[in-house]
Amino acid sequence: MKQSRFWPLPTWMMGAFLAVSACQTSDNADFVAVYATVETVPVDAAVGDDAADDPAVWFNAEQPSESRILGSDKKRGLEVFHLDGTRDTTDAIGRINNIDVRLGFPTSTGPKGLVGGSHRDQVGLVFWSIDAQGIRRLRSTALKSQLEDVYGFCLYHSNGTFYAFVNSKTGDIEQWELTATGDSIDGKRVRTLHLGGQVEGMVADDALGTLFVGVEDEGIYRFDALPTGSSTGTLLEASTAENPAIAYDVEGLALFAPNDSTGYLVASSQGNNSYAVFERTGKHAYVGSFTVGDGTVDGTSETDGIEIAAFSFGESYPAGIFIAQDGANTDGTVSKPQNFKVVSWAEIAQALLAKKP
Repeated sequence: MKQSRFWPLPTWMMGAFLAVSACQTSDNADFVAVYATVETVPVDAAVGDDAADDPAVWFNAEQPSESRILGSDKKRGLEVFHLDGTRDTTDAIGRINNIDVRLGFPTSTGPKGLVGGSHRDQVGLVFWSIDAQGIRRLRSTALKSQLEDVYGFCLYHSNGTFYAFVNSKTGDIEQWELTATGDSIDGKRVRTLHLGGQVEGMVADDALGTLFVGVEDEGIYRFDALPTGSSTGTLLEASTAENPAIAYDVEGLALFAPNDSTGYLVASSQGNNSYAVFERTGKHAYVGSFTVGDGTVDGTSETDGIEIAAFSFGESYPAGIFIAQDGANTDGTVSKPQNFKVVSWAEIAQALLAKKP
């Protein structure tokens, strides 16, 4: 999962999170509930297959309504959806586990969106470019990892240089520096990190130069994102089991970054089907939690990957969108293959504001 440079939100929406008390308990009744307005069509898998995993968003600045939702299918490849949830295209390239997007990647025909992912069949990294004309796979030399397996993935952009992070279930993390030549992409390993437990979810903060990594049964660690940074991570105290709102596993991570200094880190708390919100800066204090409940669209449970895009997508999503993988998708009482749910960020802000003590 996921962070790009976002547009500012109104002050009242920023204040919505700050108004939430940090004394909530792990009882989901104490979490605010929000509701998805859109769901993507299910991935092409059998009911009960653990297939859909990690969402991302490509923002079309020229026509925001023509932006795209992307989703990894860890049994089949990369899915691309319209904002209304209908399928645009599928690249059946193999087992893509986690994905991420950054804007402004240089190609022979100008800057485009860069989509990257962890390819478990190739035990390496794979990339695409995306613009209004569609998505196409970038040519590359074999970007093979030295990890036993590849699992989590995220991108990072700093001072014109693009990086990719990829990890394994053993807690090892590689950082790659990416280079572009025409419509090809290459990379070199520039750093390795290690954590003691199973990791997957990662997100990098471009503006503040930080990398967040989730250890599934421990909490979230923060690292310097630049390859010259320290290889020692700092555990976010509010993300551990000491916080009663957290129920392991800690899975997907995403950033709400409306500007270069304020915002929030959001984590999927898989054990209680909720999403925990932390301050983006400082000691990353816990702010509150929300769930995605059953409404016109069914809610979410057992969520793996999440994404936040704080662009204005028009009237339906004026402050951005929150996307969550649904591990147990249903249509009424009928079970369906997994998919992704889309929630208006404005609704999340309003719901948390209503919880103001």
